[in-house]
Amino acid sequence: MHKLRFLWGTLFLLFGSLWAQDTLSLSTLPDSISETKKIKRDSIPWPNPETAWKLSAVLPGAGQIYNKAFWKPPIVYAGLSVFAYLILDNHKQYNDFRASYVYKTTGKWRDRHPEFSVDAVLAQRNYHRQTRDLCIILGSFWYALNIVEAYVDAHLKHFDVSEKISWSIIPGPIYTPYAQGNIRPGIQARIRF
Repeated sequence: MHKLRFLWGTLFLLFGSLWAQDTLSLSTLPDSISETKKIKRDSIPWPNPETAWKLSAVLPGAGQIYNKAFWKPPIVYAGLSVFAYLILDNHKQYNDFRASYVYKTTGKWRDRHPEFSVDAVLAQRNYHRQTRDLCIILGSFWYALNIVEAYVDAHLKHFDVSEKISWSIIPGPIYTPYAQGNIRPGIQARIRF
C-alpha cells in the first residue's frame, strides 16, 4: 500500500506541474513586450508538441493519434503488450523457482520442480528475476520512446520536405592547383535549397 502511495505521489510531483500554466498573461509582461500580438494556438495548422507528449504520457498512443499518425498506436501497444507479457511470465516463473528453492533448502511448501537440483533451481530463479527486471527497464524505455516520438513528430509536422530541397552525391572532378595536372577524380556533394 505504501508503494502505491509513493508511486502516485511521485507521478503527481513529476507531471502535476506540467499542466499548471498554459500561456503567459499579457498583464505579467513588461510594457515593451505587452504590445506584441498574442498568437492563438488555434491559428497554427500543425499540432502542439506539448499537448502531444502530455497525451502520450497519460495514454500511450494518444499523442500519435493527436498528430494524425494513426498507424503508430498499434505499434506502441504491441510493444507494451509484449513487454507486459514477458514481465508477467518471468515473474510467475521466478515465483515458482523461488518456492521450489525454499522447499529444497527448508522443506516448507510443495516442491514445484522436483526434477531440478538445488543449484539448478537457484540458477533458474536468478535467470527469471534478471529477465523480468530487464523487461521492466526495456518496457520503460519503450514507454518513454512513445512520449519522445509523439513530441518529435509534432515538431516535424511543419518541416519542409518539398522537392526544392535535395541532397546528392555524384562523382566529379576535384581541381588541385598544386598537383601535376590540375584535375583529379573525386566525389561531389550537392545540397540544394
